[in-house]
Formats: sequence, structure tokens, C-alpha cells
Amino acid sequence: MTLNGAAPVQAVVPSTLARFLRLRPVPASGSTVPIPLETDTPGFATSYLRGYLRPRDHVNITAGVENLFDRNYYEHLNLRLPADPANDFAQTIVLSPGITPYIGVEVEY
Repeated sequence: MTLNGAAPVQAVVPSTLARFLRLRPVPASGSTVPIPLETDTPGFATSYLRGYLRPRDHVNITAGVENLFDRNYYEHLNLRLPADPANDFAQTIVLSPGITPYIGVEVEY
């Protein structure tokens, strides 16, 4: 028994901790065939940091940050909004979100 009357911990809960840092390079796209409402897009690279902790056999905690360095970019077939319908839908490009943190807990039962 310990000083406060509680029994000592009999076992240490095993846990797994992992971290990942990844880079995602995307080359510029171009087309020799004109396609309506499709434009060439510049290349870009984004990175993300992700980690998880597994404190128990059936519990997984995941957290991360997408677009770690807050790059402005847009995917080739990303959303394009019509800026002026009278001008043959001249496009306004919608950039992908900046730094995006997330966290999640998964419990298996």
C-alpha cells in the first residue's frame, strides 16, 4: 500500500506513438487541346504533419496539420466560380484552404 492508501499501479499501459512529415509535389498541368472552362494550373508542393497515439489496444488518437507552411495553391480540377456570366464565365479561382489542423479519436468495440 502507498502512503495515501491506494494500491500501486500493477502494470504500465502500452502505447504506440508515431509521427509523419510528408511533402506532396504536384507538377504543373497543361493541355494542348482547348477544353471549355479548363485552364492550365501551376505546380505546387504542400506538406503535412500527422501523428497518432494508441494508448490502449482499441483506442487510436490522431492529430495533424494539413498545408503546414500555408501555401496558396489550387488543384487542376478544383472549383472555379463564374465571375461574369456575360463574359463567357470568366473564372475566379478558389484557392485550397490554408493551414488546417485536425484531431480525431477512434474507438473499436
